[in-house]
Amino acid sequence: MTISKVSNIISNVALVIGILIVIKIGYDRFSMPGICPISSNGNLMKIGIAMLIVSVVLSFVSDYYKKRNK
Repeated sequence: MTISKVSNIISNVALVIGILIVIKIGYDRFSMPGICPISSNGNLMKIGIAMLIVSVVLSFVSDYYKKRNK
């Protein structure tokens, strides 16, 4: 498995986590008024952001190795 494929997989997983967070925030907002949905989903948001950062770094590394091997 190449670095670019790993980067794409991590990016897609982060996208799914982001979609789940948006759905959960919407559900929390309408089912429990007065609750801050952002603070209750902080850990999932941190995981999603970290995965996106890793994906971007791996993408840069993959591009670097592609240019270097030419």
